[in-house]
Amino acid sequence: MAKKQNTNAPTAQKLTGKEFLSKYGHLLVIAIVLMFLGAWIGYALESFGGIQKVIKKPEKFMEEYLTIASFGNALLQLISLEGGAFQGFEYGFIAGLMCFFGFAKTGKRFHRKGVEHGSAKWGSQAEKDIIADTNDFFNNVICSSDVMLVLDRKKRDENAMTPKELAECKQKKAVAANKEKERVQALEDELSQIKELYGG
Repeated sequence: MAKKQNTNAPTAQKLTGKEFLSKYGHLLVIAIVLMFLGAWIGYALESFGGIQKVIKKPEKFMEEYLTIASFGNALLQLISLEGGAFQGFEYGFIAGLMCFFGFAKTGKRFHRKGVEHGSAKWGSQAEKDIIADTNDFFNNVICSSDVMLVLDRKKRDENAMTPKELAECKQKKAVAANKEKERVQALEDELSQIKELYGG
């Protein structure tokens, strides 16, 4: 089968900075919020005495630390790069990255803008040859001008063999066929003996 180059295959399009912000801006905001929220939680837990005390006295925790002053103190501790605020910021940073890369999709586009829609991409000639018999045109179903679908995969595999490999394959098939005949004959002989034994 003659190989053809697909000149209409579109290339991946890169997003500009403005397009990136318009598409992923909300995820960036969420990531930043998670980082600073983590810093506040780390500061508050450290100052209050740990998660166990928060579980025992949640009302007191909310009253003392759910304030603007508490957020400000957390930021000051974060600037010093130490304490619970910094540790919380690190966890928030990890959570923000997971959120961003978990929900963000690749900026690549495998379709012609304004003409095609979806995320499919053009198959290469090598990918098309995988589903076709390139050695026997008549062992294919024609799907399009350059895409064919193999009818008999076993025949396709034999067509791709060298003469030596084909001879070895035929020899193996012959040996397997002889073994099968011997097995069937042995079963028939055994069945005949059983019939004779029981007068069948």
